[in-house]
Amino acid sequence: MAQAATFVDARPLLEAALADLAPGQLIHDDRVSLMDLMSAVEIMDPRTDSFLALKQGREKEQELPPFNPAHELLPEELLWILDELLRLETTFQDGHPLASTLFTCHYLRPAALASLSFAPDSLGDAQRLAGFRAVLRAMLLGVIKSTEIIWEELAKGQVYEHEDVHLGMASLEFSTLLAACYPPEPVSRLRMPGQADTPRIVTVDEVLHALSEALAWVMEQGKDESLKLALMNRLTLRINLVYGLALLTSPPHTSPEVVSSYLALVSEGITALSATPLPSFEPSLQLLAAFALGTTAPLPSPQPAREIPPFPIKQAWKSLEKLTLDLESAVKLWELWTKGAGWSEVREYHVALSRRDMTPYARSAHQTITCASRTLFASSATIALSSSFFEVLAGVPPSTWSTLASIREGESTWDAPARKLLGFAERVSAQLVANLSIRCQNRARARRLVVKGFKQLAQLVEEAEDLQSRLEDTLPPTPSLKLLPTALRALLLTELLEALLSGFDLHLYDGEEWTRVWWVAERLVERLQDVLEQLRRQGDGGSYVEAKSLEAKGLRAMCQASLRMALLFPPVVPKFGSPVLAFDYAEDRDQKRFEKRFGWLKGSLGATELPLDGLASWEEFTAELSKLGESSNKIEEASQSYQAAIAAFTAFGAIPLAARGCSNKPEHQLKWVASIRRTSFANSNLLGTVARQAAASVDTPQAREEDVHWDCPWFPIWV
Repeated sequence: MAQAATFVDARPLLEAALADLAPGQLIHDDRVSLMDLMSAVEIMDPRTDSFLALKQGREKEQELPPFNPAHELLPEELLWILDELLRLETTFQDGHPLASTLFTCHYLRPAALASLSFAPDSLGDAQRLAGFRAVLRAMLLGVIKSTEIIWEELAKGQVYEHEDVHLGMASLEFSTLLAACYPPEPVSRLRMPGQADTPRIVTVDEVLHALSEALAWVMEQGKDESLKLALMNRLTLRINLVYGLALLTSPPHTSPEVVSSYLALVSEGITALSATPLPSFEPSLQLLAAFALGTTAPLPSPQPAREIPPFPIKQAWKSLEKLTLDLESAVKLWELWTKGAGWSEVREYHVALSRRDMTPYARSAHQTITCASRTLFASSATIALSSSFFEVLAGVPPSTWSTLASIREGESTWDAPARKLLGFAERVSAQLVANLSIRCQNRARARRLVVKGFKQLAQLVEEAEDLQSRLEDTLPPTPSLKLLPTALRALLLTELLEALLSGFDLHLYDGEEWTRVWWVAERLVERLQDVLEQLRRQGDGGSYVEAKSLEAKGLRAMCQASLRMALLFPPVVPKFGSPVLAFDYAEDRDQKRFEKRFGWLKGSLGATELPLDGLASWEEFTAELSKLGESSNKIEEASQSYQAAIAAFTAFGAIPLAARGCSNKPEHQLKWVASIRRTSFANSNLLGTVARQAAASVDTPQAREEDVHWDCPWFPIWV
């Protein structure tokens, strides 16, 4: 029998602590200003508690000796420092501030970096130890340059500061840190009085040269083979990493094959280092002082100070490996585009990309690779994306746009037909690029951007309908040209459906809203299915349109099944026993909540289509829900819908991956289809078994519903 819990009254402790305070006094930490604390409290920032419970840790840090950058390092100590730097570096790459991660290393100070350039003139062990300090200096250069490249990529604003990353430099500058590793340049006689010194610019080539010299020294002077190999592997890995990151800063000046070669070397280096772990090492107090917060003055930072535990070394290696693999997949897509891949490959890759957990740098690098310097994958104009889009969905030949470009050369007015049509194609390309960039944001941000910006895509649908007559007058009559609005309409409905269903993954819907979401989703996917069927019948989209049509058919069946399952097992709404939380139930509460949840689904789909405004109608929902609630065949209908979903996704899976646009990184779609089919099989078999058991005993709807236990409230929309 379990013993009763024992509670301790904490009030005497609090009263004793408060007794030391006079009226008006406030306890605060010396590292956090009152303004920072009040701002954090106002926005309910959890970092308010940072550093307020670290008194014991600071007392232990005060026992450490002062940090000495000139401390002679043994090989084991050097390896430990390099691994600690990697832990801090990968923690920063995960989105945490530099002041709380990498800049907590006291070696990353101008004075400390300058002292590492000193080497004794004596020979023997002293020179060998100085050589290890030179190796540390080279590795610090590599870490600073790698972090500078990543920081500059994040500073482009392609991901969101304070939501994805923290770019505060805490009074340090990368240029100053890099320049501190080299002797100061002579003062020019042409400098004006009072003119500030210009920091020395340290290039990537200089950093790579320092790393190469350190690698050569280790290869020649290393004695212990295991430690020598460990240092060589880390130096080689850093060289390849710096080179690969530097190449990605300017995709137009390199090629995907060159970048892939260096990223592959980084992956091989990580595998080699992970396979050969070092023996356990207990750092000395002098080494611990290099990473202790209390051994030096804190860095000034506009953000409240907080201690962030760095990644464990194994997690750090995995994080770096995952970053490398994400960059490799982006470069692979770049290579496929240069070899003739189209919009379907690009879009399906970004759909899978939006479901992966990636570092902010990887998400920003994907956007830079996709569209840098107003070019697409550093190889073609952005209009190539809309050309491929209309070719894939509507079967419009790419020669259409080159013909329009030839016609435009003979036009002289701003409103000439070819000029207007090419301008429309450019705007479609810009919207497609924007949609790809949205896929590179975090899940919550991506959904918000789709909800706010889908009306821009709806305007393109209306514009395509207005330009229909110009196309017919300018170009020879082609059936596929009439499908331009339909192709844009299919893309718009797909974006809306994914934004609606992604609310399940983001936990936006409670159990009370399941029936409403599935009902609206079914109506939305029904519209999408009709549009895709129109493209399949009238256009020449090929296997990709057929695959998307089968996917929409399967999703519609899953929505129908989930709606009926949610009706069979209504969620238990929590009831509060406290009279303080009691409230009068308003009659129109459900209607207002419904309209607020789906009020964003409004807009035009073109003059030939019904608008979205009537898609989420409260009156139609309540009428259909009442009709379904009175039906006694919900179990049979749900089972039939699951069978229809299985058939649709089985046919979908039979289409080759290349035709579905998934030749690059197909794992996401394969797992997604397998999960949906597995869920459909399990729930269908369960419903069939329970229906047979209920029919053999008491054949009443109530008996059937009481015997069914549904474990999956919604199907796996994304994996």
